[in-house]
Parts: sequence; structure tokens; C-alpha cells
Amino acid sequence: MKNEDDMCFTWCVLRALNPVDKISERIDKSLKDRKDLLNMNGIEYPVTLKAIDRCLNSFNSEESLGKHNEYCDSNDAVKIEMLEEGSTLNFKHFFKSMRVFFIVYADFESFTQKLDTAQPYPYDSYTK
Repeated sequence: MKNEDDMCFTWCVLRALNPVDKISERIDKSLKDRKDLLNMNGIEYPVTLKAIDRCLNSFNSEESLGKHNEYCDSNDAVKIEMLEEGSTLNFKHFFKSMRVFFIVYADFESFTQKLDTAQPYPYDSYTK
């Protein structure tokens, strides 16, 4: 974002919530007008990457936010859930997706286990 203050994080969140077709890094009047709609209490500026260790989800009710906060405050920043073997992962609620500036792709082959067999055979896998 092109700004003269330390509030890059706030401007980025606002731009993600209010995308534009051109010059998305510009902080225009409509973005400035929306700044006070966000509750940014407790955020210290400038925000460092280390400080962003929690999710940035939106919630459609105070009740769902409360349930989330209850879980989030008593657990690690990331909830890891592995699929059962043979199952597939599907995403149905596209309306809940958020535009992001970067994507992380994970290589699940890193979860392989070494075999305790004799000499490796060049045409077979060395892992389970």
C-alpha cells in the first residue's frame, strides 16, 4: 500500500474487503471512509509478521465469533486436521472464500515413512 503512516495492515485488510480493478495499492477516499468501521483496538502499529499469528476470519454473528474466540484463545494458532485415509477434500462454500495476496502449497509427500526393507529396487518406491 502507498501510505505515509504505519497502518499498512489496516489498509491491506480494508483493500481485501473492498477490492478495486485498478491501482489497488492506492488509499482512496472510500477506503479512508471505511477505516473507522473496523475494530482495530489492541493492534500495535506497525504490525509485524510475527504479530499476525491468528486467523483473519469473518463471522456472521456475535455467537459464532464468541465460539471461535473461546476455541482460539485456548489453542494454538493453527488447527491441524488430517483427513482419514482414502477420503477426499472438497470446498463447497465459495462465497466464504477471501481474496489473498499469496498462497502456500504444501507437499504432502513429506509425510511418507521409510521402509525397513533390504536393498532398494530402482523401479519401486522407498517409502510407504
